[in-house]
Amino acid sequence: MRTQSSGHFQSKHHTPFFAWDTRGLKQAMKWTRREFVGAAGLLALAGCARVKQSRIGKLAPDLDFRKEGPLRFAALNDLHLLDSRSVGIVGRAVNAINNDEDIAFTVVLGDLTSHGTLREMNLVRHALGRLEKPYFCIPGPHDLAVGTEDPYTFYRRVFKKSQWKMNMEGWAFLGVDTCGGREESLPMSESNLEWFDIQLAHLDPKRPLVVL
Repeated sequence: MRTQSSGHFQSKHHTPFFAWDTRGLKQAMKWTRREFVGAAGLLALAGCARVKQSRIGKLAPDLDFRKEGPLRFAALNDLHLLDSRSVGIVGRAVNAINNDEDIAFTVVLGDLTSHGTLREMNLVRHALGRLEKPYFCIPGPHDLAVGTEDPYTFYRRVFKKSQWKMNMEGWAFLGVDTCGGREESLPMSESNLEWFDIQLAHLDPKRPLVVL
């Protein structure tokens, strides 16, 4: 289990710039979950680089951030909740987040449970339900139920959506379901990548983007 970290985006000094050629989606459909997450991380690092120190910044349009100062959020991942003891461990992270007034929301980035059972999903809901600010979840391979017609059946029963788009104080956030199945080595599903493509096509080009 990994503890919390916080995301910190300083709009006054950083200009996120992302270049995405949607024609590359056909190749991206061969990506595994780890490969997609790695690529998204590289985009985020490139986007948060100081423009004055980046050649690509000279090509970027002027972006309207709509707010001066930082937007801060917390990130949790690989909770692997299994029992009441693990709920208590997550509870300590929840307390730390609640005690930080500057955190606007929390994202939970996959593998919320150990086996994707309904019981474990309800444990996660109970643990995260103590958060005082909004939270948004993305499933991981361990959140897919085994032996069911729809592997997302328990996840969606509790958390509704496996992918989402959110606008927060001038920033756009995309929560992307990178699962292709229970195994890490399986490529992302075509339907998930098509959803990602559609979201990118409708983004405001002047709004900075964070892909999770």
